[in-house]
Amino acid sequence: MGDNLKTIGFATAVCLVCSLLLAAVYSGLKARQDRNREIDLKTNVLKAFGVEVVDEKGRSAMPAEEIESVFAESVKGVVIDSTATVTDLAVA
Repeated sequence: MGDNLKTIGFATAVCLVCSLLLAAVYSGLKARQDRNREIDLKTNVLKAFGVEVVDEKGRSAMPAEEIESVFAESVKGVVIDSTATVTDLAVA
C-alpha cells in the first residue's frame, strides 16, 4: 500500500511541476505570439495588395519592422457604417 502512495505522490508532483513550467512558458511567450500574429496579418494584407513581402519559397523577404512601416504607409483603416458611408474614424 505504501509503494502505491509513493507512486501516486511522485506522479502528482511531476504533473504539478510540468504544468507550472508549461504555464510559465505560455505566459512568457504570449507577447511574442501576439506580435507574430499581428505581423502575419499585416503580411497577408500586403500580399493581397501585391506587395512583395515573401520570396519564392514562402519565407518572409522583409524584416518585421519593414513590414510594419510599409503597412503603415500603404494601408489606411476606415469605418463603413450600415449605409455604406465611409467615415473618417480610425479602426480600433
